[in-house]
Amino acid sequence: MQRRFEATLATLTLAALLLAAAAPALAQQSAEVSAGHLGYRLIDLAPDDGIAPLLRWTSDSFLAYASVYDGQANLIDTVQIETPGSSGFSNDYAGARVDAQEDVQGGTAHIRLDLASGYGYASSNRGLHFTLSPHTQVVFGLDADLWASADPAAGSLPTALAELYGSLHGIGDGDWTFNTRAQVNGGSQHGSLSVAAVSQDAWVDGYLAYSAYAVAESQVMPVPEPAPAALLMGGLTLMATWMRRRA
Repeated sequence: MQRRFEATLATLTLAALLLAAAAPALAQQSAEVSAGHLGYRLIDLAPDDGIAPLLRWTSDSFLAYASVYDGQANLIDTVQIETPGSSGFSNDYAGARVDAQEDVQGGTAHIRLDLASGYGYASSNRGLHFTLSPHTQVVFGLDADLWASADPAAGSLPTALAELYGSLHGIGDGDWTFNTRAQVNGGSQHGSLSVAAVSQDAWVDGYLAYSAYAVAESQVMPVPEPAPAALLMGGLTLMATWMRRRA
């Protein structure tokens, strides 16, 4: 009876160890970014011209994508969306989630990238076109939350980046571009991004975009993940042999 108890206990212990070994021991490089709550204010630079300051949105677009590669630059997995929504993937190398959402506060761009090995990137973007009245300054504002966490054993730092950028067309002989960004390679950051642009003596077309972007690289290769059932069967076979020898 004592032998049977010892054999059962040993079998359960071995099975637990084998199942634990089936889970890969992975270094993690992680980055997450959310950008949204877009707002703007108009400043009348010529109050006596009889034209009230006006910004009119004309169209918008969405694009979100994520890709991950192994150490030999082979594409492991990828995802892309071009309409408001979310998608992602998860494998032995990485997990990624991309979102591009539209709401009453201007929409959000959000991504999450968890990298175990190789390298990967993820981005979620929203682009908007507008027209702006003459002699008007427009100041755009955007909230951003960034977070990145690195495992020193992975050999690199993840990057989380939020960006607000755009241009006005038909200003003088060319375009007026504007750009601002926030970036972290570790820890977290919350803040507001702000850019300003000024029209001249005519209505102008403009483009505005904001992005959440993450990139990470890891030199640590994932541990192969054997099937737990096969490991368990192998362990039970070993225990059966051990029990026969003790009988």
